[in-house]
Amino acid sequence: AEHPERTVRSAKRKMGQEFQYLIGDRRLAPEEVSAEVLLALKRGAESSLGHLISDVVITVPAYFDDSQRRATLKAGELAGLNVLRLLNEPTSASLVYDQLSATARAEPEILLVYDLGGGTFDVSVLEVFEGVREVRSTSGNSSLGGDDFDELLLRRFLDELRLGQGVDPREDRRAMARLRRLAEETKIRLSTDTRVE
Repeated sequence: AEHPERTVRSAKRKMGQEFQYLIGDRRLAPEEVSAEVLLALKRGAESSLGHLISDVVITVPAYFDDSQRRATLKAGELAGLNVLRLLNEPTSASLVYDQLSATARAEPEILLVYDLGGGTFDVSVLEVFEGVREVRSTSGNSSLGGDDFDELLLRRFLDELRLGQGVDPREDRRAMARLRRLAEETKIRLSTDTRVE
């Protein structure tokens, strides 16, 4: 929030595209940004577990196309990881569901799994029977996620400031970063509260 000019949001939306982020004097492709995220996760996991990590499974939205998947594999490679497999996020969620489920089911089960993340929205219908997961249908939107809700709240805040207070902080990068953070915090609180001041 204090350095918005050196911050990248929702790089996953740009995976597999010819796109460059300008961060300071560096130009980074989306997979390079993702590699930095994977490196941070790797270091955190190694610190927590007390041993080195090299082999990983990375989850991706089910609707990711071939170029997006190749970019994700490249990100893992750039992070020094051996990517054993890319796993669709709904399939991953269904594996967790199986672990949390109290009873084994003898009949096939149809699951609707949705993942509304920070930058993307993913919905899949899976059939699960005797441990086998078959994706029946999948769809998604790589331009819809929590960041979009943050943006709508940010616009609302800006309108209120402009109309109610006669203030327009759009040219102040730090003020905008603080407002963006406030929008995200408000969105999170609205997940459990019906009203936020």
